[in-house]
Amino acid sequence: MYNMITLRIKKIQNNIWYSSYAKTKTLDQAYVPHKVECSSKTNYFKPPVKNVKPFSLVLPPPNITGTLHLGHALTATIQDVLIRWKQMQGVKTSWIPGMDHAGIATQIILEKLLWKENQQTRQEIGRDLFLEKVNNWKNEKSSVIRKQLERMGVLLDWDKEIFTLDQQRSKAVQEAFIRLFDLGLIYRADALVNWSCILKSAISDIEVEQLSINGLTKISIPGYENPVEFGIITKFAYLIDGTDEEIVVATTRMETMLGDVAVAVHPEDSRYSNYIGKRLKHPFRNDMIPVIADTFVDRDYGTGTEEHPMSIPICSRTKDVIEYLIRPQWFVDCKSMAAEAVRTVKEGRLSIEPKSLEKTWFAWLENIRDWCISRQLWWGHRVPAYSCSSIKTGTTVWVAAGNEQTAITKGAAQLGVDTSDIRVKRDEDVLDTWFSSGLLPFASLGWPDKTIDFEKFYPLSLMETGHDILFFWVARMVMLGIQLTDRLPFDKIFLHGIICDFYGRKMSKSLGNVVAPEDVIDGISLEEMEEATKRNYNIGILSKEEFERSIQGQRKMFPRGIPECGSDALRFTLLSHNVKNTFINFDVNECYTNKLFCNKIWQATKFTKTWYDKRQELLLSNGYDRLEIMDKWILSKLTRMVDKVIGGMENYDFYICTNALKKFLYFEFCDIYLETTKRGLRCSESSSKAPGHVRTLLTCLDVALRALGPFMPYLTEHLHSRLPQLPGEEKIFCFPQKLNYLDDNLEKNVEDILEIVAAIRRLKKIFNVSVKTQPKLLISTSSLCITNNSTVIQDLTGFNDIEVSNEVKDDFSKNCLKDKIGETKIYLEMSEEIRKTLQFDLDKMEKKKKKLEKELEKIKKMVSGSTYKMNVGLEKREIHSKKIILLEEQLTRLDYMKNVIK
Repeated sequence: MYNMITLRIKKIQNNIWYSSYAKTKTLDQAYVPHKVECSSKTNYFKPPVKNVKPFSLVLPPPNITGTLHLGHALTATIQDVLIRWKQMQGVKTSWIPGMDHAGIATQIILEKLLWKENQQTRQEIGRDLFLEKVNNWKNEKSSVIRKQLERMGVLLDWDKEIFTLDQQRSKAVQEAFIRLFDLGLIYRADALVNWSCILKSAISDIEVEQLSINGLTKISIPGYENPVEFGIITKFAYLIDGTDEEIVVATTRMETMLGDVAVAVHPEDSRYSNYIGKRLKHPFRNDMIPVIADTFVDRDYGTGTEEHPMSIPICSRTKDVIEYLIRPQWFVDCKSMAAEAVRTVKEGRLSIEPKSLEKTWFAWLENIRDWCISRQLWWGHRVPAYSCSSIKTGTTVWVAAGNEQTAITKGAAQLGVDTSDIRVKRDEDVLDTWFSSGLLPFASLGWPDKTIDFEKFYPLSLMETGHDILFFWVARMVMLGIQLTDRLPFDKIFLHGIICDFYGRKMSKSLGNVVAPEDVIDGISLEEMEEATKRNYNIGILSKEEFERSIQGQRKMFPRGIPECGSDALRFTLLSHNVKNTFINFDVNECYTNKLFCNKIWQATKFTKTWYDKRQELLLSNGYDRLEIMDKWILSKLTRMVDKVIGGMENYDFYICTNALKKFLYFEFCDIYLETTKRGLRCSESSSKAPGHVRTLLTCLDVALRALGPFMPYLTEHLHSRLPQLPGEEKIFCFPQKLNYLDDNLEKNVEDILEIVAAIRRLKKIFNVSVKTQPKLLISTSSLCITNNSTVIQDLTGFNDIEVSNEVKDDFSKNCLKDKIGETKIYLEMSEEIRKTLQFDLDKMEKKKKKLEKELEKIKKMVSGSTYKMNVGLEKREIHSKKIILLEEQLTRLDYMKNVIK
């Protein structure tokens, strides 16, 4: 009675469950990225939150100077994978998005645009109208950037979005400046700075590039119609007062003579020692300058008779030549903060990954110079400093204050006068963008206010960004974080490499190799790419020379444009490389291959759903505990895959995760295991292998899709949500934990079988054997595992007539193709056509082999040349690649044929 009641309850439960499953959406015939991305929300894998330490990140805010490129896509993908991984572990997360006002870069672009459209300067339209135009640009670009990030499927907390010039961040910048000023760490001084003549502003040391030239070189400089000559020494003469004698001076910068106040000669230089103390007529200023002695002068340098190698300081922003000028600027004294930042790493309180970058960290911070933070710009945080002067005494002091009234009070206190005696004026300069960015880990959470987010999520769990801004940003965040919050802003730094094109070149608009994420996701034609480049030229972002070079680059790299790949394939491709490397070469073809990988997973899920529907009655009545050797093998491989993915995630070795996932899903699961299930799934008898196969298929897909979830959120949500559930089992949404299906001995036995399968496939391929002719296949072995699993070999090779035996008849073996794997021998019956093929004379074969080897060597030498990728278009490279494969196959076949004949 008990058994009957239990059975009826089970049937009712199963009927309710199956009725619910029957309503599940079916899968389309094939994977189409945009269809999947439109129908998925990507926040599907989210188990209940556990009471554990939260995980917090800040996305490095993209500059509003333009739109996102693949470098931004890499950063967003790495962080999104980490956020999803933590969420799938039940961890509460915070991931703050935002935009950076990018002071210098944005102002440069808007000034170019203003000139291109109306031939106006910012000074001509005035500060207010110019800032209005910049704000309009910011709003437009922010909207585009947000849409780009959304297309990447990232789980950013958009309700916490910030802008580095918004009210709360401005409050933080003001508070930070005032605190540092009052501590004596910010000071104002007349000092030698890097002066950009185009910006009419100081820039920092790390924004200066050194351009080395070997001699006379013409360089295009902004503001000059024609290229300017560098790398030569020019001579000019000063007339000695009271005589008709001249002293000849040699210089690489002729224009500097306008400011000359003396001419220095070496006191021991017999050519000039008799001129020391005499006066020279300045040809332009109508005054006299002295000849002085200085041992610093190099007697052997600068004759003026030749070309001169030199290093030219160039502004990385504007590409104009930097002048070293004395200017009043605001500086941060970095010495004590830098020393503390060094100690945190040496003492292990702060870790840097890759560890090799620790040396760079120490080298820069231990030799740090004071940081010039003022910029003579209009777009940025206005310096919260006031010049306070006493009307009675004329004495002036500088104070840092949040408003004019506070400045008056502070100024009066310092000068010892009444507030009515104080006249104030606010500094016109703005702050270096990196100053506000350096506050981001705590400013983004509401500092200086004690907000709930600040208390809960600060310090950040990790700082992840590109290694190229280690000094611009990361070091400054650490210094300012310790100084202003008394805590490290994060205790881990993970730095990824720079995305380069297929040739290993850094991506730049002028080379035409910049790829927007949406161009890979949606696909784009060459014509559309050229139109986008033309727009950049029309608004002044690209010069005419850069525009033409860009168009040429696009035509060479993308002759057929970029095919639609989808967001998941792009994300997976980006993380299929070791992101810890200094440079990461991106190949669109690899991305398209991963789209096909997505379709492979799609078809496997579709296959599983189909057979589940067909065999659900067997599942309900017969159970699914019986597993065959290949079921157990794939579950063991699943266990290994999960172990590798977990290890890869913990060490930020994402390429290990993607490689393990692809190897398992593409090769082991789809190409091998799935093929071995078809025979058993077709059997509808009660003793069928189908229930065990179905259970194994579902288990593998469930676990693998969850492991793949952080990398391919759209595809995995779409498929996992449609994956059938076994009766009585609940759906799992957490990240896979370690499994216990591992079986080393079983794996070894199956590997022996697969080696035989590979050998048979090789015979088929080399000799063009068609299974349609139904040739006989005999395997001579003493292995019981191979003997008992000949059906696996049949399933994977397509041969129906396979005999496994210890003995082989002589008359059969004479007319067979042969191979040997260990102690196992393979005999494949030859057709008449193959027999005729093997009748070639050995000498003819040897001659043909030498000819093919020569041809192969020639083409390999060509493709391995240092300039091959740069000079040969994509289509020709594909032809050459296929040619190499064909030649290698022909040589392999010849070698094998020779061995067979012998």
